[in-house]
Amino acid sequence: MPSCTRDLASLGSSWARATASAIRIIATGLVVAASMTGAAAAQATGTAAPRPEAQATSPDGAGPSKEGGKPVPEDAAALKTTCLAMIDEARADRRKIGDAVLKCQDAARAGPEDSDLVYRYGQILSDAMVFDELAVLQFRKAAGDGHAAAQNALGIALVNGRGAPPDAAAGIAWMEKAADQGVADAANNLGSIHAAGIGVPKDLETAATWFRKAAEAGDAQGEYNLAEAYAFGEGVGQDWPTAIRWYEKASEHGMARADYRLSRIYAEGLGTKADPPRGFASLRNAAEGGYPPAAFDLGNAYRTGNGVGSDAAEARRWYRIAATKGHASAQFYLGLALTQERQFDEGSEWLQRAAEQGQPDAQYMLGLFHEEGIGGHPADPEKAAEWYRKAAAQGQKDAAAALKTLGDAGQNEAEPSDKAKLP
Repeated sequence: MPSCTRDLASLGSSWARATASAIRIIATGLVVAASMTGAAAAQATGTAAPRPEAQATSPDGAGPSKEGGKPVPEDAAALKTTCLAMIDEARADRRKIGDAVLKCQDAARAGPEDSDLVYRYGQILSDAMVFDELAVLQFRKAAGDGHAAAQNALGIALVNGRGAPPDAAAGIAWMEKAADQGVADAANNLGSIHAAGIGVPKDLETAATWFRKAAEAGDAQGEYNLAEAYAFGEGVGQDWPTAIRWYEKASEHGMARADYRLSRIYAEGLGTKADPPRGFASLRNAAEGGYPPAAFDLGNAYRTGNGVGSDAAEARRWYRIAATKGHASAQFYLGLALTQERQFDEGSEWLQRAAEQGQPDAQYMLGLFHEEGIGGHPADPEKAAEWYRKAAAQGQKDAAAALKTLGDAGQNEAEPSDKAKLP
């Protein structure tokens, strides 16, 4: 069904292309910027985490331990419990990461043979984004003891070169060990690696095999990636019913992006009978799940009355949700709505954000604001022309016309009048 393929392809890049730059960084359990280190990362986390020690001491005595690992003293078990509780608190409030690092350091020093504790200590170090090398030491120790999640975390660190020199081959080997132990996330990561050709030849069939393993183990990202494979026919034969089935499973596991895919599929009848009400329900699920493109589309639906009653306030609410997450077109429409209500200051701020992201309509509007001296901007023909040129370069026709008019006006102003030419 080639026409359906082209339609669905317009919804976004395929799972293979989407992973071309890097695989998901999940070693920390939080998505973080792998490139941030040092003072910049400490500033971003909102905490100046104290530097932990690189090594732990040996335990005395023996006692129970939770979640795998060897027996450790009773006090070590209590320290571990406190450490895990503080990790949860730190993920809810990053200002507490420093305290969690120190408490987990104490726990790891008391129970260095507890591989699960060592792994969790590595996680919080990685969360802090300034102790990557020390985190890798913990992952490596726990991985060597056979801890599956630590093997996956170490593999990710090595593939990304975070906390250790990049070594894709070694990273892949560790992820394979984790996947063989049933870590679904590791299987999904291996699928992404083979799909993008990171450290291995690009192989969509192998990628689909790994995605299937992750999906069948209930990993939501794996389910979504397998659905994408079937929808685009990459690595497997194109199969719309199977794609939809896996999208639905990913949706059941809370993946808002899968709901967004389903919204377009059911609304447009891509590979199935069109079902606009079902499509709208999926769109709302995706928007409520925090997926910015879905929030933007839902805002459009309320603005235009497409599939729902027109409601300007509700449209603005959804535009704002998407805009605050960086969606440029949502920023433009929110800014436009606010200026139409004569809330020029805030409206101009959102238009500025959208324009700086390259949104051509926002660039045209900023040009108009500068030309007319509205929205808190003084009249500035040169600044107006600058924004008009940026918008016109992207094919914004109103900007091109405004730029020509502005140029003609400037030329006429510069030329002497007929009266001035008379002797």
